[in-house]
Amino acid sequence: MTHRQAVLMVTPEQRRVATQQFERARQLIQQGGRGLDYALSLLLECCRVDPANLEYRQHLRQVQKARLRNRRPWSWWAWLKTMRHRAKMQLALQQGQYAEVLALGEKILSHHPWDVGALLVMAQAAEALELNNLAAWLAESACAAEPEHVGAHRRYAQLCERLGDFQKAVKLWAFVASRCPTDEEAHRKQKDLAAMETITRGGYERNVAPGQEPATTATGSASSKPAEAVAPIADPTQHQIDLLHQRIAQDPTQVSHYLSLADLYKRRGKLDDAVRILQQGLNQAGPQFELNQALAEIEIETLRNNLRIANRRAEENPQDELAKQLREQLALEILRREMDFYRARLDRYPNDNAARVALATRLLLLGLVDEAIREFQLARKDPKHASRALMGLGKCFLQKKNLALARRNFQEALDSLPASDEELRKELLYELAVIAAKEKDYETAIRLGTEVANLDYFYRDIGKLLEQWQAESQRPH
Repeated sequence: MTHRQAVLMVTPEQRRVATQQFERARQLIQQGGRGLDYALSLLLECCRVDPANLEYRQHLRQVQKARLRNRRPWSWWAWLKTMRHRAKMQLALQQGQYAEVLALGEKILSHHPWDVGALLVMAQAAEALELNNLAAWLAESACAAEPEHVGAHRRYAQLCERLGDFQKAVKLWAFVASRCPTDEEAHRKQKDLAAMETITRGGYERNVAPGQEPATTATGSASSKPAEAVAPIADPTQHQIDLLHQRIAQDPTQVSHYLSLADLYKRRGKLDDAVRILQQGLNQAGPQFELNQALAEIEIETLRNNLRIANRRAEENPQDELAKQLREQLALEILRREMDFYRARLDRYPNDNAARVALATRLLLLGLVDEAIREFQLARKDPKHASRALMGLGKCFLQKKNLALARRNFQEALDSLPASDEELRKELLYELAVIAAKEKDYETAIRLGTEVANLDYFYRDIGKLLEQWQAESQRPH
């Protein structure tokens, strides 16, 4: 386990307690008044236990500002109040104790939520922990706190560049260049990243045949195509998109409009536009769980697109070890992101057993067998998801080489399975047949394997296995 993983590791028990504290804090926030002090302490603890959870910090920032009635305190008063925390934070930064930097930074922000210095130091610590989205949010908060702060905009530009948001980075570097005309780095970055943005988006907005130059006007500028050549293709979703933009303009706090618009952009393959509209929603409506989840889904979808490309390259070049390594790394990262996605969903909706089964499946694939067993056992209590949860438990116990428990759970899953679910029936019969063969019970293995073959003779390697089991059953023992 790396140092970063150790720092960010949250046990299931810690996660459960933090979730309960977070829910209690949300209730106190709604009540307002004196309850905000207690909500503050609860959220500070949540952030200490789970430093990577952005939603905790977004709510904490709301409370920090609400306690001050959204009025900035006197700078000298806040500085005196936080002097000891600042010294400790700088020492923690020098010693590489980045989680401690984040915790101390939140204590400073509890007295002055608009403290740019604290926000930027926290962004540095978050980046060191590879929490790039958190680092970018902290840097963006610093820019919002002091709109003319050149250092904050520079830091945010660097983070946007690292995250691949070249369009936003160009705008931020332009701001730095406008305030510091002699800053050569800002001017250079503007040009370089503008070129990167063009390359990333695929170059020109319209295709030009190879070897053909864009037509130009008498003034030498690129001309548009004739009207008949560029007439827009009828798009049945464009009206919906325009309508949602209008509704957002009328009511910027309605979360459902942002989600619907982002979904339309996703269906059209415009992931950048979907991200942009969801981030706009977070800026306008404040911290919203569903918007954060939608952003996480888009990040995962982007990784899946990259994995498809990596798979294709690995298939085209079987000897390319780098392509194979990239494919493995992307597959692993997708599993981790999905695990975090479903964990967050369960923190919010503890009774969502579909999400629980999905989480347990990812935990099993990542080798976290004991955690997967815990989640599957909770999910099997729900009749709607019992079969798949029991199937998952059987696979977990196979991993632990406990054939008796694996067989028991596979059999219970088979008994509770709806007659219409043929695919899961084949898988369960196959697993039970293989277990019987491992236990030298070839009669049972052949009986169950024959049921699989009757449903689908070409299912996995059942035809070959049946031949082997028949031979073994006839061999004298």
